[in-house]
Amino acid sequence: MPQSTPEETDRWWVAVDQTVTGPYSTGYVAAALRSGMLQACQHFCPVGGKEWRLAGQWPQLAPHCIETPRSFNVPPENQSALGHLLPPIQIVRILAFYALVINPVLWLVNVVITIMVDPKSPPDSVVYQWDNLMAFVGIFFNSIIAAGWLITGYLLNSYDRRSVWMALATYVGSWSLYMFFIILVIVIYQNLEVVEVKPTPTYEVLIDMSTLLIGSIELVFLTLMTVLLVSKRQEIPWRAVANQSR
Repeated sequence: MPQSTPEETDRWWVAVDQTVTGPYSTGYVAAALRSGMLQACQHFCPVGGKEWRLAGQWPQLAPHCIETPRSFNVPPENQSALGHLLPPIQIVRILAFYALVINPVLWLVNVVITIMVDPKSPPDSVVYQWDNLMAFVGIFFNSIIAAGWLITGYLLNSYDRRSVWMALATYVGSWSLYMFFIILVIVIYQNLEVVEVKPTPTYEVLIDMSTLLIGSIELVFLTLMTVLLVSKRQEIPWRAVANQSR
């Protein structure tokens, strides 16, 4: 069944108190806007569409708005510059794109690099065996984190309010796993016999530096986006769970 375009639709979802209701006909919505039952500052989405806008930003609904709220053009006094540049819905879209597209690609690249780079310790040493084991543990931990972000991305893409807490849990869980892995490596290798290792090739040094740089950028990005998502959660038009099956 083809999806209707915003110009063709005659039914609308309405976000009221962070819960999606409807769908309602255009006539009903127009009358509700004129009477004040619905407000111009609330978000509306046409049935079959994916974009949420304020009522005054839809050509079909704008003429019925009692007034254009100041929040269309003037950000609240307590809103940060970053919050103004990234509206709540845009935060959801960016984080969902990372979780569903960028995150799997980075996970795959990490797995390939881990498999291709050989340990530098002698193959007959205990250290060599531990190097391989730690590489496997690292892939396992990264897979758990990647799966967490995939689930978060799916929930965000569905405008499911549970995505906020899933994102927060995944962020905190990833930090916990990374710290545990670092401590585990330090404890294990402090008790192993020191062996002579092969020099690291230049290309592997470049790979390590690139991985560190990308990881640092990813950490800053996820910290910023998770904080914004949690702080702006009340301004996002979440779809009620009961309506998601329609």
